[in-house]
Amino acid sequence: MELFTKNGRDFDEVASRLQKSLRRSDLVMASRSVNELLPRHANDCRNRLMTVSAEDCADMVTGQIVALFDAWPKVNRDNSKGGSCSPRRS
Repeated sequence: MELFTKNGRDFDEVASRLQKSLRRSDLVMASRSVNELLPRHANDCRNRLMTVSAEDCADMVTGQIVALFDAWPKVNRDNSKGGSCSPRRS
């Protein structure tokens, strides 16, 4: 089954672009890729960030990635409707 991002782009290409752009220190492209993946592919995005952290950053930022992912539902809660914008599992 082929997966697509929120704007109809190929999921695999965008996820790969995220990882490559982080490795090349291209933060603009990395942020565009993350924006394209969220919120639908939040878990996949988190997994890519964890992979880059473990492989390229000697695990220095893994704790921050986990903390940001865990804080997301609290930060993105829509109080006016009583729901939340928590990451969905794909």
